[in-house]
Amino acid sequence: ESFAPTYPKDILIDIQPNVSENDRYTVSMTVDSEIHSSEITLNWEEINRLTEHIREAVQNPVVSERPVASEGSTRAIAFHPESLDQTLKELGTLLFDLIFEGLRDHLLSVFSSGDNYRIIWKIRDSDVTRLPLETIYVPAPLRKHLALSHRYSVVRKIADILPSHPNSSHSQIRILAIFSNPTDTPKINLDKELDILLRSLKTSMSNHQIKLEVLQGTQANPENISDLLEQF
Repeated sequence: ESFAPTYPKDILIDIQPNVSENDRYTVSMTVDSEIHSSEITLNWEEINRLTEHIREAVQNPVVSERPVASEGSTRAIAFHPESLDQTLKELGTLLFDLIFEGLRDHLLSVFSSGDNYRIIWKIRDSDVTRLPLETIYVPAPLRKHLALSHRYSVVRKIADILPSHPNSSHSQIRILAIFSNPTDTPKINLDKELDILLRSLKTSMSNHQIKLEVLQGTQANPENISDLLEQF
């Protein structure tokens, strides 16, 4: 008996700025050709505060020597404080409440269907690109960060826009992308996901602004991931 993988459905979320009001945006959510819209206000002060707290925690981890049985030696392992998880959840909850203020019931209804979804963020504004959308935390019944759920994937679709806040750093951004299909989870079209990622980063990679490392298939194992993270 042949097995035909079930690919996820798409949820398209379009965030557009309100040209007449600062920090006001229109959010449109399209699922199965059905569109719902809502007006929102982004609390940038609180978003930036939590984001900076997370950045500092990530850049200053606690390093501890741990034995590695397979190597008969020790290896320096970086740990982050427990408060980091709480701050990530706080930021993710804040973003969920702000962005889905008028769409919460529609989104939770979609999630209750039991289907797998790919959440595509269509971004037309340079400020919105700074939102850490991957941290969004969905309350009950999911109680999980969207990007960490087996049933959902998060994709950014960014228009050709110029940043209103130029990045003063000239260092290359390094991205580690890991693609795998665990045997106990629904199948995902990994080639399609990788193609979307490569097309999205094509310009930045050609300009050497981004360095992309990809692990997929049998290469996406804990040992290779650990080695690459040490190089990063």
